[in-house]
Amino acid sequence: MPNSNEMLVVEFDGNDYDYWCIKMLTFFIGKDLLEIVESGYEERADWNALTANERTTRKEGRKKNVEALFHIQIALDKSLFPRISGAKTAKVTWETLQEAYQGTDQVKVVKLQTLKREFENLKMQEAGSMSDYCVRVKDVVNKMATLGEAVSNEVLIKKVLRSLTHRWNHVAIIMEESKDLTKLQFDELVGSLMSHEERLKETFEAVEKAFSSKLQITKNEDACSSSTKTH
Repeated sequence: MPNSNEMLVVEFDGNDYDYWCIKMLTFFIGKDLLEIVESGYEERADWNALTANERTTRKEGRKKNVEALFHIQIALDKSLFPRISGAKTAKVTWETLQEAYQGTDQVKVVKLQTLKREFENLKMQEAGSMSDYCVRVKDVVNKMATLGEAVSNEVLIKKVLRSLTHRWNHVAIIMEESKDLTKLQFDELVGSLMSHEERLKETFEAVEKAFSSKLQITKNEDACSSSTKTH
């Protein structure tokens, strides 16, 4: 039974590579293994020529490489293992999977251009919820990140604010004027917008209830009036 605080790797079966990649990168950060995965580890042949400190550093690097490589290996479905079985470092293994499921550099450039266009064209739907829209935006940004394109927090926030529906115009203006967008965090923005959406919903429901009550009163008055005329 794993410890409740223990980070677990996510299994990859060949589908939704971008989704798996994002989760694995988070896992590597949490385990302090991201640098060894991205920069790699090279075994030194002249081990005896190293100083004591250099040997300690190399041993730590070797240990981290083995740990990262093991986590990648156990995350893969058995059918995918032959793709990376010959790799001796986490970096080579990771790059092998990237090329297999994201494509060559040329393919990745095309994918990234497509995602950039999708990001620019994203707009909130009139009938859509704020939560759903922010998830859509974040999903595209995360996919861009896996291809090496980082979208700054400020750009992300400005994108969301300028792509809301017309009924949100006043909210976007207030937030742009009252908050420092260079310091505002995306999660903070989403929380503020969802709180406002909830207030709008409550107001709409109150107005709708009042209108329904007034309509019922009118119907009752009309019915009484018709009954009086009949008698």
